[in-house]
Amino acid sequence: MRFFTSQVLSSVNISTETLRHWKRTLPPIRARDGRSEGYTFRELAAMAVIARAVHDLSVPISRFTTFARELFDGIDPLRMTDDYVLCITQTEMTLTSITDMPDSTSLAMVRIAPVIAELRAALALDPDDGNVQQLMLPLGQKIIPFKR
Repeated sequence: MRFFTSQVLSSVNISTETLRHWKRTLPPIRARDGRSEGYTFRELAAMAVIARAVHDLSVPISRFTTFARELFDGIDPLRMTDDYVLCITQTEMTLTSITDMPDSTSLAMVRIAPVIAELRAALALDPDDGNVQQLMLPLGQKIIPFKR
C-alpha cells in the first residue's frame, strides 16, 4: 500500500516545508515523489519516529542524515514489539530493545510501538496486517453490480 504526500503530512504531523527539508536531508526519501510513487508504511513509520525525536526531544534533523538508511530499513511495523526504541546518545543512534540499550550516562529514546499505533490509528489501518480497515456500510447482503 502506498500513501500520498497529503497522508504523510497529516499522519506524521509535519508541514509541507518540513517534508521538503527532510527530503533534502534524509537519503531514503530524497528522490521520493509523493504524487506518482507514494510512500510505504515503513517510510511513514520511520518519518513518524523521526518527527517524535525532532519535535519532542529537540533532536536536529541533521543528526539523522547518516543514520537514516539504517532507520528506514530497520523499522518493521509488523514485527516491532513494545520494547523496541530508537536510542539517541550524544554520538550515535540505534534501534534496539530496551534491555539492550547502550551503556551511556545520558541518552534519549523514542518508543517505536506507540508511534506506530498512533500512525495506524491516524490512517485507519488494521493493526494485524497493515491493510486499510473495511468500512461496514448499512447495505446488508445486497450485491451491487458494476457496469462499464
